[in-house]
Parts: sequence; structure tokens; C-alpha cells
Amino acid sequence: MVGERVVVDAKTTEAIGDVERGKMLNYLKITGLKVGLIVNFKNSKLEWKQIVSDTAR
Repeated sequence: MVGERVVVDAKTTEAIGDVERGKMLNYLKITGLKVGLIVNFKNSKLEWKQIVSDTAR
């Protein structure tokens, strides 16, 4: 977590897919936070996805 506002998940995977998005939604649900960021460092070009949950506390 960053500043108790954002969950950041650093990955080294081929691509950010449904599994990674699902995990992030679970992290957001568990923490009660609304915003998550998945960052993938596997490839030469940085890949990232912002996930926003509508189930925050």
C-alpha cells in the first residue's frame, strides 16, 4: 500500500490479464481501498493498469 490510499502490485509477467485484475480486485476488497495499480516490469516497455473498485468502505 502507498500512503494508505493505493494498493500497488509489482509483477514480472508476460502481460497483465484477467487473473492479475481479479487479484487486485480482491486486494482492494480486503483492504477497503478504492484504487489499485498493477505494474509489470517483464518487458522493455513498462505496462501498467489502474483498477478502481466500486466496493470500497
